[in-house]
Amino acid sequence: MELEYKTYKQLNIGTKRTEDELKQIAQCIGGPSNRRSWNRIGFKLTPMQLAIIDTLYDAGPDVTMHPKDMVNDLTREAWVLSFAGQWTDGYVPSRLQTSCGHDERRTELITLYDYSTTKLDEYAYSPARTKVGEFYLDEVPYAHEDVEFNSKSDVYEWARKKASEYKFVGESEGRRMPRYYDWFSYESYKGECLWEDKTIPNLPKQKRVGQNHSYFLRCRHHSGTENEYAIVKKKDSSVFYDEQDRQALIDAADDKKVLALIKATIPKMKTEARQWLQSKHIHYTYRLKDESQPDVYANREYYSEQRGKRGHYSLAWWENIVQMTKSMERGKKILAREGEVINGWVLRVQHSSDGQHRGDWVNNEEISSYNILCTGSGSRSTGNVASFLDKSERDQWFTILKGMDCVQTNRNESHFKKSFNPVTISLAYEADPSQCTPVEVLTSYINGDKKYSWRYVHGL
Repeated sequence: MELEYKTYKQLNIGTKRTEDELKQIAQCIGGPSNRRSWNRIGFKLTPMQLAIIDTLYDAGPDVTMHPKDMVNDLTREAWVLSFAGQWTDGYVPSRLQTSCGHDERRTELITLYDYSTTKLDEYAYSPARTKVGEFYLDEVPYAHEDVEFNSKSDVYEWARKKASEYKFVGESEGRRMPRYYDWFSYESYKGECLWEDKTIPNLPKQKRVGQNHSYFLRCRHHSGTENEYAIVKKKDSSVFYDEQDRQALIDAADDKKVLALIKATIPKMKTEARQWLQSKHIHYTYRLKDESQPDVYANREYYSEQRGKRGHYSLAWWENIVQMTKSMERGKKILAREGEVINGWVLRVQHSSDGQHRGDWVNNEEISSYNILCTGSGSRSTGNVASFLDKSERDQWFTILKGMDCVQTNRNESHFKKSFNPVTISLAYEADPSQCTPVEVLTSYINGDKKYSWRYVHGL
């Protein structure tokens, strides 16, 4: 059994995690490099890999553990899921679903036939099939021609005997034997549900039906079986793991076998693709050249040092987790201020599924850039001559330039045209929007000075 980390948590296996912890651990685990998509699939873990990650995460960044120290209830449960009970995961009929019971009949209707042959002319014969009996399998026994039917096996035996006694008249004996019975399954018969337009407790889904798109609650029998994802016995899917005495299963685990499985699992968590654990390793850090100066790159002196101890393990993710925690806290602050308006700027948030939201300040009101273009007959001979924020100023300059129209070139004739574009200006989230307006920043950008620091300008 191998599942993604978040799937184990949905099945209540291992230590419970917060939403932020789930995102951080899932991102650190990573996924196959050949799967590039927005909904990227992560690496799948064995139960023991899950237990080791949970154990070392709970221990913290400053603790290293020997495999003997990892023998606990988490790893014992992982051993139970891996070997002891032969458990598996999959979709099984939901335990929350019930049926209204109306028109529900799980049986089969058996129809019996007899055959005779009618001579049409000297060379043509017509076989005729006649219905001679009918019964439901849940209403047996049923008697016909001194034969008592109690199951489908009795029907098969009776039909085989009738077929062996059938005499082919005017036909080759190689022809197909006549069929002496038919059956119709009532398991697919739905009928009418008694729960329509009623609120039924513990019903997991609502079905939309009808031309008016009104909602009707349907039971399991009439709307189809709903499934749930669960861990069940391999040989008996009606035995659910979460219904067992889990502590009794854990207590019955053999610690020697648990330790052997831990030792066999650890090397698979230190591969090139799965750099999840570390023992003895080289750590790169830095010291400040001048303690009185700020912590900037120019004032740092980098060096390496040996850390850890052979045979003692910790998670290799802690630096990333610390950084992601800071980014998530920053994302929460940005999200709380989404839509805030200051001095003509509005905070726009770029939402992220990993919780590390980003934001920037953009102009709240539309700003237009009034431009003068010089266009020629060539496909690539259009250029922007000048841009103005004031339409009247643009028109004055256009009148002056228009007097020069048309400018003769070697091959083409150039003409001046007016245009305007909506402009988007962006400031970094850390900037103080109260110190300047969008128009002031745009003017600084057009004039080419660096009085204000902008993130980007679109539309010019």
